[in-house]
Amino acid sequence: MSVDKPPGSSYSRILNSSAIVGGAQGIDLLIRMVRTKVIAMLLGPSGVGLIGICQSLIELAGKLCGLGIRSSAVRQVAEANGSGDLERLGHTVKVLRCTCWITGIFGWLLTLALAQPLSVWVFGNAERAISLGLLGAVLLLENVSGGQTALLQGVRRIKDLARVMIFSAAGGTVISIICMPWSENGGSYPRW
Repeated sequence: MSVDKPPGSSYSRILNSSAIVGGAQGIDLLIRMVRTKVIAMLLGPSGVGLIGICQSLIELAGKLCGLGIRSSAVRQVAEANGSGDLERLGHTVKVLRCTCWITGIFGWLLTLALAQPLSVWVFGNAERAISLGLLGAVLLLENVSGGQTALLQGVRRIKDLARVMIFSAAGGTVISIICMPWSENGGSYPRW
């Protein structure tokens, strides 16, 4: 005999999940603001502009190569998880991970192939072609991590999703702050 849950329990679960994800997004936003401020202090206005251009190029390539997989993956994983069939869920996860790797590698290869024309078009010379090509690795990492977050959303592991959001923002900030001075200032940190 199955016992139906009272209607209020689904509303409280939705409210709880929304609060957790919203709180994680707020912390993520604060961390990104700190990252932007520190990078602005390290690189100055022209460096921030350069970072913005590179981020826009990577986001454009990511949209083209991502094929909307993240949003559809959440639905597919949730359906497989809701069916109770572990074999179906395992197959869905396997296909998701494989697809994320393939699209990520394709995005990186596309970025490598178009690095020189993009550098000439955006910066007026081919000086930054190697840097743009290396930034394509970000597409691979974003696709793989996007697949993992879609998996967490699909199986309703909201607390783990919030942790991933916070740790990825913090990790990205630390890596950005460490790498920025080395790439723009010839290997020395500026004096504040």
